[in-house]
Amino acid sequence: MSSFFETFSLDNCQTILTRILDTSNFTVKSCEFCPLDERKGFLGEHAFLKILYQDENGESKLAKLFAKGVPKESCNTFIIESGLFLKEAMFYQELIPKMLENGVKTINDCIPACYFVSENEYLIFEDLMQKGYRTENHFKSLSLDCVKAGLNALAKLHSSGIIFEEKIRTRTWKWVPTQRIISEDV
Repeated sequence: MSSFFETFSLDNCQTILTRILDTSNFTVKSCEFCPLDERKGFLGEHAFLKILYQDENGESKLAKLFAKGVPKESCNTFIIESGLFLKEAMFYQELIPKMLENGVKTINDCIPACYFVSENEYLIFEDLMQKGYRTENHFKSLSLDCVKAGLNALAKLHSSGIIFEEKIRTRTWKWVPTQRIISEDV
């Protein structure tokens, strides 16, 4: 395994696959992190997580996921102290489940499924490349279709937040900031 995911275990793989498959009738055989060839962002180390498992019929299968870890470089201190990674973890661990519990399904149209969160360590997501998504060359201008797709996803994310806050406000008869919704059982 890659050094930035040293604390990852086969038990974590069991948890992830149970969430993906909606069953625990499988056996995890191995897991491996495959770091990306080039750095894709400033706020994390990125890798593919490959989990080899045997299903209930004894058939070997491979689950391929996307992993994001806190960088182990000089920007690590900034990311930890500013709470950037923790905020992203809380978004997936706390806010998204509350949105879904309140019927805000549009959020699923604009974010990847997150299967595992370890605060200030790593996040494990679905691999969107398996759905045909790709990272554009960041040295070239984006196409009009790419910009439209990005703005559409951003609009869905924004509207999901507004719908969620409105549902909470309607239920409690007062406006409640999203930050308080996460920290309290509203």
